[in-house]
Amino acid sequence: GNRLQRVGIAVRRVPRGELARVMQCCRACPAALSLPHSGPSPTRNAARSGTIAEEPVVIEHHFTVDVEEYFQVSAFERQIPRESWREFPSRIESSMVKILELMSAHGARGPLFTLGHIGVNHPQIVRMIADAGHEIASHGWDHRKVTDIDPTEFRHSIRRTKQLLEDIGGLPVLGFRAPSFSITRGREWALDIL
Repeated sequence: GNRLQRVGIAVRRVPRGELARVMQCCRACPAALSLPHSGPSPTRNAARSGTIAEEPVVIEHHFTVDVEEYFQVSAFERQIPRESWREFPSRIESSMVKILELMSAHGARGPLFTLGHIGVNHPQIVRMIADAGHEIASHGWDHRKVTDIDPTEFRHSIRRTKQLLEDIGGLPVLGFRAPSFSITRGREWALDIL
């Protein structure tokens, strides 16, 4: 780890039990982008010996976005019930305009995991994502964690969100990211539904 960090590569070991959770968001992300590394060009031999050598290492950076309002995150679900979402001012449009401008300026593309709730209330955002050439992916209907719903509710959420996002964006929706990475042990049935 230290040798790789010296040449600008951050290294983190992922425990075996956590790997499935980490990969859950990457399985169906064909639009994840590789960006060039902006620091010194590390090499394979540098990674082994701590010195600069001839053979360059390709570093891929994958960028994804969850398209959701600030008040829709799981961390606030006890303080901000879904029934009160309409009481909060929306910031999603200005935030997404900035994100899409930054992505365009840097030549970045990636999947944007979008809530069905956003599609219903802000269809122009889904169109902006599609028009910018990004993958429109599903983040479920209303950010309910898989651990909090049963298979029937999950299937309904996925189908409803997929249909809406496809209708608005005009693109197939293939990717899905579970809210709060909530496809966990005992919830593998969600993978069968997907």
